[in-house]
Amino acid sequence: GKDKAYWNTWIADSKPGSLMPAFAKKHGGTLDDSQIKSLVAYLTRIFPRELKTKKAVKAAANTRALPLK
Repeated sequence: GKDKAYWNTWIADSKPGSLMPAFAKKHGGTLDDSQIKSLVAYLTRIFPRELKTKKAVKAAANTRALPLK
């Protein structure tokens, strides 16, 4: 999965090339260091490993949309 440093950088400093803003107060965001640390702890707990993206994409490709009425 993603480590704490990855999540901390992503949340505090933003995700370059995306619409993800920086949430750290030092960058004009709303979260202080302890709030970011708490969020990072939560994310590393619920996402302890990489998600199986390819498996999810394959499963989605094998579904059919409901007909529009």
